[in-house]
Amino acid sequence: MQALAYKQRPRPFSGEVLYALTDDTLIVDNGRKQETIPLSEIVSLRLAFGYRNISTAVYMARLRRTNGRTVTLSNLNWRGYVDYDSQDKGYSIFVRELALKIAKANPNALFEGGRPMLTYLLTAVVGISALGGFATATVWGLMRGNWLLATMGVVFMFPFGKQVHGMITRNKPLLFKANEPPSALLPEQA
Repeated sequence: MQALAYKQRPRPFSGEVLYALTDDTLIVDNGRKQETIPLSEIVSLRLAFGYRNISTAVYMARLRRTNGRTVTLSNLNWRGYVDYDSQDKGYSIFVRELALKIAKANPNALFEGGRPMLTYLLTAVVGISALGGFATATVWGLMRGNWLLATMGVVFMFPFGKQVHGMITRNKPLLFKANEPPSALLPEQA
């Protein structure tokens, strides 16, 4: 029984976590504690997309167990406070295999993509409202001859607009089959 493994440091100052996947278990080892989770106890897998800063895309997988506890992993491996690696290929391979093995161990498991509906709607409303505010500040600055305000509006509007667009287009709530995870919620395997 060969185990597929994925290592990640989930936060800047945390220890490395090893996730090992066997035919019927997920082993999570953070160096202090090792936990073996039967895949039959996993009731849902949710894939989501987000940003950690202006340009760093993060892909996340959250597993929910029958006891309500969760396990979360992502494609980012932090080496320091601002230094990280994107482990896109390894993360994508691991999550695809994890989904297939969960479906085999628990045919009733739910495979969800994006954010929950309320979170998705709030993100869309707040994001679009903020973009509207930047656009209004830009136009107002231009009309009043306040070049600093107009420039600041443009400087913030474009990177924030990219993030809002990514969060809205990739995180639509959906259900998917274990063998067909949504490509928008997994990094390309380059």
